[in-house]
Amino acid sequence: REVRTCDVQNSIEVLMTDAPYNRFPTPVFLTPSSAPVYFLCCIRSGTMTLGAKIDSNNVCSNESVRISYEVRNDSTSRIKAVEVRIHEVITFSAEGKHATTGSILFKQR
Repeated sequence: REVRTCDVQNSIEVLMTDAPYNRFPTPVFLTPSSAPVYFLCCIRSGTMTLGAKIDSNNVCSNESVRISYEVRNDSTSRIKAVEVRIHEVITFSAEGKHATTGSILFKQR
């Protein structure tokens, strides 16, 4: 997938529960994703790769979680910033009806 900006994005889904469903926390790894980087919107200057890890798949409400990430710059462009966001998506289901809502819980640049 070609990205026509200097942004490289990646995401992972982690199930949030009211109570831990697994006695033994297991790390969650985000498979590294690479994207081309362009200079002046049309001159390709290489690629950047982004990967991440969440320390535990046992995440409950109001609980802290450690997120580690790594960026590999194989382009001639300089990395100006890295932004981490946690986006919550909630899906409700009852009596055959479904609704989904979402919000950004955390954002740091």
